[in-house]
Amino acid sequence: MRFCCFPYGPLDSNLYTLSGFPSSDKLIVVDPSVSVEKVQSESFDDRLDLSCVEAVFITHGHYDHMCFVDEWYEALGGRVPFYLNEKDYAAIKDPKANCSSDFGMPQTFSFIPEPSFIAGGKTFLDGTVKCRVINTPGHSPGSVCYMFESLENGEKVMFTGDMLFAGSVGRSDLYGGDMDVMIDSMKILKDMKDDAVVLPGHGPATSLRKEIRTNPFFRL
Repeated sequence: MRFCCFPYGPLDSNLYTLSGFPSSDKLIVVDPSVSVEKVQSESFDDRLDLSCVEAVFITHGHYDHMCFVDEWYEALGGRVPFYLNEKDYAAIKDPKANCSSDFGMPQTFSFIPEPSFIAGGKTFLDGTVKCRVINTPGHSPGSVCYMFESLENGEKVMFTGDMLFAGSVGRSDLYGGDMDVMIDSMKILKDMKDDAVVLPGHGPATSLRKEIRTNPFFRL
């Protein structure tokens, strides 16, 4: 698998692409917070081929992680699924729920999502990776982590949104947030036997094993 980070979203949020290179030219998009044009112009290839996009995954419903979702939905012609946890569906039409009103830029969206749990157990990137959906509320009611495992070599990559960062976790004081629930979600990750590359919604990549060992929030 090959991933690329585009850290240009609002509040420096990260959009990612994950491809099955070299076995597949398909790719997925995670957290559409950056314009299609920007991603195309800075992709690994000369220009990202939209026909290769197989799915779009949204880790949670805050505006800084999906502010360009309608543009992506239109560019992809509605032909691929856009996964979002149903518990964050309110964020599509409610600026309070998606927190855009908190930052003085009320925003609503019109894309049509599919429930994130549907992606669990499915294979992507021409059948070379399997998706696991981990419900990790606390930052928002519908926050999820998406774990992708290569069926070729066992490599694992996990997109954590604002649930888990390098050395920290996401806020719990925004709409729908709950620190007690966040701590329960941390326990879910701590009890996982997997190690994985962790690709958070803000900031640099890390690993699950490192965070369990050094992140102070895992000791709450």
